[in-house]
Amino acid sequence: MKWQRSTLSELFSFTRSSHNKKQQEDDNKVSPFFFAGTWHYYDKSTDRTHELEVQPNFNVILDGKLLKTQVEKVNHFQLSFVDTYGYRLVINTNEFRPVSIFDEANNETYPLTN
Repeated sequence: MKWQRSTLSELFSFTRSSHNKKQQEDDNKVSPFFFAGTWHYYDKSTDRTHELEVQPNFNVILDGKLLKTQVEKVNHFQLSFVDTYGYRLVINTNEFRPVSIFDEANNETYPLTN
């Protein structure tokens, strides 16, 4: 009977860990609508305010022009793109919305405003 108890115990343990793993995978999924929207940021070096739009399909439009980018990483904390030159654009979030963008080409982080 000992083997039955340990086998059942292992089965329930496996079921729990499988459920927990599935729950973690679901928690890691991020809706593209979380990042979708239009924001502005100010670049001090050019004394210019830029408009950044992220669409639900992860297209990036900067000042009305579609940027050619590829999504590198998406999670609850950031959305990372790589542009055609290999530079990253990283949108950082808090628990409610995107809050800043890091532009690797300029090595600058800009706060996002609505």
